Amino acid sequence: MVGPGTGIAPFRAFLRELSTAAVPRPGHVRLYFGCRRPEEDYLYEGELAEHLRSGALSSLRVAFSRAKAQKVYVQHLVAADGAELWGMLQRDAHFYICGGTAMGRDVVGALQRAVAAHGQMSDAAAEGYVKELQAKGRLTQELWS
Repeated sequence: MVGPGTGIAPFRAFLRELSTAAVPRPGHVRLYFGCRRPEEDYLYEGELAEHLRSGALSSLRVAFSRAKAQKVYVQHLVAADGAELWGMLQRDAHFYICGGTAMGRDVVGALQRAVAAHGQMSDAAAEGYVKELQAKGRLTQELWS
């Protein structure tokens, strides 16, 4: 799941649902969250930490774009985790993106490059693979401007 800024909203509800005993965890649940400054914008830090403790969330990757001299965005983390994400996709993982249109485009681009590199595919084949993920409902984007 990739949900920077207000894009985290649907994933908060999803994690709450997973944290109930009645819902079996679907496997590895990873969230990429991003905001500008942790001291100002990381409003759900405690909630996400609790989801990690409870096991509803397997891993949390956080990008703060204004915390250091060099900006770090969620798409940078997706790119850095490319080999691991490729492995998850090979095990039928689903990939959800929620947030701004430009971010979504950049995340899909990072995912596509990871597929090309780690799946040993041409750029065209990786683009086709990502389109196939979308067609099968394994890549879902809820984006806005």
